[in-house]
Order: sequence, then structure tokens, then C-alpha cells
Amino acid sequence: MTMSRIHFFLILYFCILFQTFAQNYIDYKPKYNKFARNYILDKIEYTDTETIFCFRYIAEFGYGLVTFFGNKHPERWCIQNADNLKEVLYHIDVRNIYKNDKLMVVSLGSSDEVTYDTNQGDVFTCEIHFKKLPEGMKKVHLWEGLYQQSSQRHFHIVNLKLKTSGDPDLGTFKYMIARLKKFETLIIGKVKSKWLLSN
Repeated sequence: MTMSRIHFFLILYFCILFQTFAQNYIDYKPKYNKFARNYILDKIEYTDTETIFCFRYIAEFGYGLVTFFGNKHPERWCIQNADNLKEVLYHIDVRNIYKNDKLMVVSLGSSDEVTYDTNQGDVFTCEIHFKKLPEGMKKVHLWEGLYQQSSQRHFHIVNLKLKTSGDPDLGTFKYMIARLKKFETLIIGKVKSKWLLSN
């Protein structure tokens, strides 16, 4: 193989590598309108195949229930394009459901639903996976149930800004940790999650 060919393949390799890294990034500072005070998005992960919303909920009442829906359930999470309300995309999976730092479900998949008892101060986290969202989407609504938009019993995130890898307002891991600690302190009165306490 001649030197020119070696140089060509090296340049091609680094171009592919750069493109791969450019397609994988994290928004540590999600921008949206809050629907309720006791749940938030930790971060949004953008990969070359998926868009992943990392979700955190804290129970505020003495006793209750929380339900997570599988990808065939009519009340499953969906993304609605804020600029074209007819464009709706449904989640492909809910993964890594934790309750108070304990892993409850690795992958919900097409299971109908899972329900857990809640007590005041219980912290639930999960990852909501979608196929990579179209690049044309700039602002979206994340509904737990497309036809449950007015329900206070469902988790909704509205007017969520989707960012590019070059957005100057992606935030940092350190910023996210500080924000999550502030959130848990606001709702519970202290930082409870062990993962946060170790960072």
C-alpha cells in the first residue's frame, strides 16, 4: 500500500471518528416549561441512533402509587413537535427504573406497565428512549399519554428545546449535579440519592 493510500485511509478514519463524536453529546441543562414541581429532566443524551431523556420524580405525599408504561400502552410517553402538532413519535423503551437507588427494571419494553407504592420522599429515576429525533425538530412536548395532556396525574414536559452539539448552553456535568442536589433539597429537605452525594 502506498503512502498516499495510507494517508487517505487515515484521513477517512479520523473524519468518521469525528463525525461519530459530534453525533454523541449530552445536554446537562435542559430548557423547558415545568408542568409540576416534583419531577425534572436530569439530562438529555443525544446519540447517533437515539434521543434519551433522563427523568427524576420525587413522591410528595405520605402514600401513593407511580406507574411506568410500556411502549404499547395507550398512555406511553410520546414526543410531539411543538411546531407541527400532527407529528408525534412514541418511545421505544423505558430503561433503568430506579426507586431510592435500587434498580427495579432494566428494560420495560413492550410490557404493559409497572406500578410501585410510594411514600413521601421516594426518588424514582428512569431513562425514556426514543429513536433519534429528526433534525428538523427544534421544540417539543414530552407527554405521558398524548390524550392526557391536562392530567395532573401524568408526567409532562412542555416546550422542551432540542439542542445541537454546537449549542453554547449544553451545561456541564458539574452544573447538573448542583441542579439535582438543589431539586432534591427543595422537595425533600435534603439530598437523598447516594449517587448525588458521591459527586
